[in-house]
Amino acid sequence: MFLSFDQGDRTVCREVRVPTPEDEDAKRLDTERLQLSSERTRHVNRIRTLLNLPSRYPRGQSSRKRRLAQVATGGENSR
Repeated sequence: MFLSFDQGDRTVCREVRVPTPEDEDAKRLDTERLQLSSERTRHVNRIRTLLNLPSRYPRGQSSRKRRLAQVATGGENSR
């Protein structure tokens, strides 16, 4: 590598700019935002999976409405 540099190939080794603390802070905020976004996606997917699992209650829409009406009105057979 250094032999190529000594022979005039300047693309082998280049100077880099050291990032300032402000640049590092900006990167950190972006990284944290991306992590929070992916965590939110994981939570949403988990909730959707749990909601779609078979439950011990009947799956018909009419039975759901009936149960909701019983709970909301305090009708008979409500717990």
